[in-house]
Amino acid sequence: DQCSDNIRNRAGVQFHTALLNASIIDRRAAVAARGLSRAGEVKVAYTIPGMPADGVLFAGDIVTRINGVNAYAAVSGQAPVNYQLPLFRARVLRDGQQFDFRIPTVPVCSYRVIMTNEEDVGAFAGQNTIIFTTGIMRLMDSDKDIALVFGHELAHLTRNHIAAKKANAAIG
Repeated sequence: DQCSDNIRNRAGVQFHTALLNASIIDRRAAVAARGLSRAGEVKVAYTIPGMPADGVLFAGDIVTRINGVNAYAAVSGQAPVNYQLPLFRARVLRDGQQFDFRIPTVPVCSYRVIMTNEEDVGAFAGQNTIIFTTGIMRLMDSDKDIALVFGHELAHLTRNHIAAKKANAAIG
């Protein structure tokens, strides 16, 4: 209820791939870093604890289809995928066997979170995005510290502080 109209249905799974349109060096680096067997392969990176995909999909599962679409085309944005369905469908290869999963989705706030590789200490919010610098992350001692800063930035988005600041600046 804090996110107003910025809500999306999600199953709670994140994928790894190596983009085919990247340079050969970047593709090779992504394949090695993400434990892929080739560029264009889509693997489950992790599931979010407590979300519907947790305990159904596992890190390392190879995903070949997402909601009926080729998995690489879906995650690379080459094919439109309806993620607003009440079920997330995934075809997965695990230990040489193929499985088809139908995982319920739940509504969640849909804000992007980005970490930039900057030594400056800062966290910012704008345009449905929260940005953390590596500088501020080095100051964090615990998950509670991160949650406090994240909650502060999230409040800027959910309470429309950015729009209000722009309006006040225009009036001024």
